[in-house]
Amino acid sequence: MNDGLRLFIGVVLFYLIYRLLERITDIRAFPILLFILIFTIYLFLPDMANEGNVFKENKNKVGLVALIGVLVIFLISKFIITSVVTLLVIIIFGMLIKNKNIFHSLPAGLLLSSPLYFINPIYFIFAFFGFLSFWITNKINY
Repeated sequence: MNDGLRLFIGVVLFYLIYRLLERITDIRAFPILLFILIFTIYLFLPDMANEGNVFKENKNKVGLVALIGVLVIFLISKFIITSVVTLLVIIIFGMLIKNKNIFHSLPAGLLLSSPLYFINPIYFIFAFFGFLSFWITNKINY
């Protein structure tokens, strides 16, 4: 996949989403670097299943970091449902990583970005549109 095209589409989509949300919400109260980080992670998330990927080679360490992340999410949100949903998504993600093509679908993008909705719906929006940028680029390249 052409990473330059993916970044171009990602930047354009990020800008459009940010400007739209800026007009209809109080998005300026959040640090923009957090949105950029979330968007970028989900822009490159589908590549995690590729052979030789750092995440796939170190899945035990990544699993430990994910569990620590679930605990942090629980402490931040104080909702057990958020932690349970995040843990379930991590488990499903671990099972799905065996089949890299599963990450190239929109339902996978919704599933993987859904835990962020419970923290803040704006985070979910940026995560899903980061994944959508990948998906659009993937469709253009085929």
